[in-house]
Amino acid sequence: MLVVPTGCATGLSFREPKGFAVVAPAERELVSEPLLVEWTSGSNFGAGVVSFGLFVDRAPQPPGKTVEHFVEDNRSNIYVAAGSPFEVPSFERRLGVAKGERDRHWITIVPLNEDGERIGETYARVEF
Repeated sequence: MLVVPTGCATGLSFREPKGFAVVAPAERELVSEPLLVEWTSGSNFGAGVVSFGLFVDRAPQPPGKTVEHFVEDNRSNIYVAAGSPFEVPSFERRLGVAKGERDRHWITIVPLNEDGERIGETYARVEF
């Protein structure tokens, strides 16, 4: 589990709420493509969540923003899913990192509202 300090200079307190978790792949699991990602969302979000943003090897947009927050030519490895499970077709080998890190990946999942805006500061994350 990733621990993110709260009380950052931005005033945000990113957190993994109870019941919102990635169930597959398992933490540090050896995976292949396509990657089937499954998560539980619990009942902590209320009626506002209509989809989820999945971010492979990158950080999600800030709360209240859509994926348009990222410039158009920098939207790779971003997927939007109506719900779990979701199949990520492929993921790229990470370049510019140590050889032992090239095949290590992570996915971060955030709740989105009907306008595609990130809801709050919650997320679920797993490294594989």
